[in-house]
Amino acid sequence: MENNFTLIIANKFDYCIDSIIKWLKYHKLNYLVIDPDKKVQINKIKLNNQYIDIELNIKGKHVALDQIRSVIFWKGRIEFELPAIQKEELVKNMVIALDKFLKRELNTITQYIYNELNKKRIFGLCITKNPNKLILLSKAREVGLKIPNTLISSSDKIIKSELLQQELITKPIQEIFNFRSKKEIHTSFTHFIDVEYTNENKDLIFPSLIQEKIEKKYELRIFYFNKEFHSMAIFSQTDDKTRTDFRDYNYEKPNRMVPYTLPNEIKKKLKKLINVIDYHSCSFDMIVNMKNEYVFLEVNPLGQFDLESVTCNFKIEKKIVEYLKS
Repeated sequence: MENNFTLIIANKFDYCIDSIIKWLKYHKLNYLVIDPDKKVQINKIKLNNQYIDIELNIKGKHVALDQIRSVIFWKGRIEFELPAIQKEELVKNMVIALDKFLKRELNTITQYIYNELNKKRIFGLCITKNPNKLILLSKAREVGLKIPNTLISSSDKIIKSELLQQELITKPIQEIFNFRSKKEIHTSFTHFIDVEYTNENKDLIFPSLIQEKIEKKYELRIFYFNKEFHSMAIFSQTDDKTRTDFRDYNYEKPNRMVPYTLPNEIKKKLKKLINVIDYHSCSFDMIVNMKNEYVFLEVNPLGQFDLESVTCNFKIEKKIVEYLKS
């Protein structure tokens, strides 16, 4: 394998990664992509008092970490190829216990490799689990950002009492739900709650996230990278289809989207939050309400940036590659 290359750990068929690769090719930079289908073997991890030597086998290519100049972590992971374990002579409970033990062993190795990769020049974030949106909401509040009034409850009666006071929306606590059948794609979006939805015969429901419905002038998609904010205003409130959730996109009548300049006060608060959560790059979702207040919704360390990059001509992919090769 060539020296001085960019290692890309990503999922397949990602438009953002495809755009970055085009710029890597333009600058004649070497790269290697690891997606979950590419099984990786551990040739060696050698630690002593003089040096650390890590070598992986990726599709027959022997790759030493010293050869890697920069790393892109983008919604992917390293999947290690493991030998089959002879389980015939083991009782069922021992097989389960052994399987859990080996997964913990492998997870420790994976975390160590990620730790070493994190010392390289990086775009993205090496994470093994999704960030906790509730914790991020709390941290945003602590740095002075305005957040929506939020309730999580298993009580249908409590939710209904909240509904009588204000309009509410509901959305997943974590990531959106996706399911593909042979004929259809099912996706969860943010939805307005109708007071008629409640069922008084139901004492217990699944813990659900409920938020106040904010009347918005427009919403903001903000991509942060290398100490720069790339902000776009989306006028989604003018369309019934996208008013509650922009992701429920209207392809026949697209929303108006324009570059946007954030106030310095909001930039300072967002930078405080970035320092607290320690993200290399991230995508913020915010709303500007009818009182011209900036309301923080969420931050995603691996949020897509292709929409604002293309729509607003930010050329984020070009800036990422220039950063990685500098």
